[in-house]
Amino acid sequence: MPRTLLIVDSEAKALRIQQILGADYLVAATNGHICDLPVDELGIDTSTFYLAYNLTVRGRAALARLRTLLKQCDRVVIGTEPDKDGEALAWHLVTRLRLKKPLRARFTEITDAAIREAIQGSAGIEYNLVHSHQARRGIDRMIGYTLSRPLAAKLGRKGLSTGRVQVAAKALLIEHERLIRSHRASLLHSVELQFGQGADQWVARWNPHVGAASNTPSLTGNALMAADRVRAACADRAAAKRAEAVRTLGVTSYGAKQRLRVPPPPLTTSTLQQQAAHRWGYDPKQTMSAAEALFEAGLVTVPRTDQTSLQRHVVDTVRDVAQARGLPLPAKPNRFPAPAATLEASEAIRPTDLAIESAGIDEHQQNIYRLVWLRTIQSQLAPALYDVQEVNLLDKGETGFEFKAIGRQLVDPGFLEFARETGAGIPDDPEDVGDEEAPRLPCLTRGTVIHASAFRTDSSASSPPKRYTVASLGRKLEMLGIGRPATYAVIFATLLNRGYAVIRDGYLYPTATCEAVYDALHPVFSYTDLRYTREIETALDAIAHGRRKHTDLMREVWGKLQAELPTFETAELRTRLPQSEVKPCPECRRNMDLAIGPYGKFWSCRGFTADTPCTHTESA
Repeated sequence: MPRTLLIVDSEAKALRIQQILGADYLVAATNGHICDLPVDELGIDTSTFYLAYNLTVRGRAALARLRTLLKQCDRVVIGTEPDKDGEALAWHLVTRLRLKKPLRARFTEITDAAIREAIQGSAGIEYNLVHSHQARRGIDRMIGYTLSRPLAAKLGRKGLSTGRVQVAAKALLIEHERLIRSHRASLLHSVELQFGQGADQWVARWNPHVGAASNTPSLTGNALMAADRVRAACADRAAAKRAEAVRTLGVTSYGAKQRLRVPPPPLTTSTLQQQAAHRWGYDPKQTMSAAEALFEAGLVTVPRTDQTSLQRHVVDTVRDVAQARGLPLPAKPNRFPAPAATLEASEAIRPTDLAIESAGIDEHQQNIYRLVWLRTIQSQLAPALYDVQEVNLLDKGETGFEFKAIGRQLVDPGFLEFARETGAGIPDDPEDVGDEEAPRLPCLTRGTVIHASAFRTDSSASSPPKRYTVASLGRKLEMLGIGRPATYAVIFATLLNRGYAVIRDGYLYPTATCEAVYDALHPVFSYTDLRYTREIETALDAIAHGRRKHTDLMREVWGKLQAELPTFETAELRTRLPQSEVKPCPECRRNMDLAIGPYGKFWSCRGFTADTPCTHTESA
């Protein structure tokens, strides 16, 4: 009988799909990428900027198995992941196996219907995605291979590394840490005026905290002056008229409107990682490991995605589930804006079967699955509705300062009731406190003069900015358009494992090594500038859409690196590495440093850059 060979990238995925498709198919896995750039050379032709891929040890074993299976089949379908990495693996398989008429199936969930539909709709390889992957891999290789040794030589320590996204994360950590160090506490003042009595009481605030973090002297000065004037005017019994003047204000504007608060969209890779970090302290690697296991078990859709939309039939199912549970629904389905430039997967992360509320073989998987289920349901519930009033007031006395009052009342809770009862309501950004309710304000016309019944002043010292957590640093990188959330787990692991950052009390602290590397690279190389890094990401997306050639982008980056490298080699060091543990080298009797590499700590001879080099290393 004719048989089809379906090639996927994971053994667990292959076993699951084989059970679904039955004897008419052979399903085999590559167990990851089969090709990579060589370890001991650049692997890029710097005249054509073609990448010289070699088969990995794992790749040779995979191809040997696949060639045997090919003899038993008359058709080949490649079902690797529906993203740029998956497309590149598909291209390597076609090239290395010399497949003449391969089909490319893209599925975002491992269910019978989804797999068969993807195979039936198989098409060719999307070479624009392959080229985008090649450009990303090539640029990262050019930076890492070209600069790692000069960086180690300049700082006198082996094991140092750099990379396009890695250096951006280091820059954010160091620049933020220096803001914290340079912070000088100043006294900030606020003034609150009270109006009405009892249940009808409301307040207007002049809040100098707004903008104070920018250290603008005029704001701090105004804050001091306002608080001092109000305090002096109201405390000085001999100045009753002045006190009365301070409490007399004129209405400059009044507005009332209704505002909707829409539920958050279903989860993407980034928001999944952020939610898991806020709720349970999971690092990105733990989160993605659990999510990948759920995907391979056929329980959730592919967890590597930046899309916030759901397929139409899924939205209909969500609405049916919500209606059956008596949950509030909007007249029309909620829609969320999709990323403008990316092509990673086709929909948000969701359960494959909404009838299953809990799943997973351990606590991590169970937590992740429940979170995905809750966010999928919540995304299609009715918005919350608020009545909002806003009054602006002008002090009619000596100070002349403006005060603002805001009233906010929840008219219809919409999705908020579900969010509070189920625990689905934690915002992706923990700084987002939502819409807090405040007493209703009276309807006031412009020009009306009103009198404050009481006043309150307060003073507090300004605080330095908070340090990044793993979640907030990932969110910052995503907001800046740097890297892909699916790769952040690897980036953060590198920061921690190589000693560039440590975690204390949940916050990331850059180390002295991180600071020395940043100060050595940042003044010289364009790729360390966050704006330029974002431009590269935009260019990579343009390649994925067929609007730019991948070789042109690599040529541009290579040209900048080569032009800037001589300056780096001659530049004076601003920051030196702290002294490390040392011991004598048994080969040349120089000192050996305790360094940190990709496989952990090791001893390295300081003579590796000498005229007569000593490259002796030892395990620590």
